[in-house]
Amino acid sequence: MTQRSPRIRQARGPDRPLIASELDRLREKPPRASKNEPIDQLERLAILNGIRDGDAPSRIARQWSISTRTVERVRTRLYDDPLSIFGYHVVIHRGKGDYQCVFCGESKSRQSRCQRHVLAHFFAHHIAQNIDLGDIPEVF
Repeated sequence: MTQRSPRIRQARGPDRPLIASELDRLREKPPRASKNEPIDQLERLAILNGIRDGDAPSRIARQWSISTRTVERVRTRLYDDPLSIFGYHVVIHRGKGDYQCVFCGESKSRQSRCQRHVLAHFFAHHIAQNIDLGDIPEVF
């Protein structure tokens, strides 16, 4: 089996990105027995982190022992339905008026600002700002 050892982005700001600790947890897990097993939350976050970094689906798949087709499906779903990303726990509510981006650790005072910030990791800023957030449930 392939050993899990991808690179991790360095922290930018006072808070260590939560994705770094999540990827550490994933790296400590034993490799998946089969690429055909369903992926879990940690593997989904690893895929999103690779997409955010601009990595090719084949590279992400190799790093995490995941099917390339699975990575492509996650990427396609993200670009077809940008709000689907919020099903992956990418915004953390740390207290009243404090929401944190899992990818870079940046905090925002409002949930909608943090959600737009997360979207800006994957889409051009002007596109992220114009995506209708609709009825995304409150993060608790």
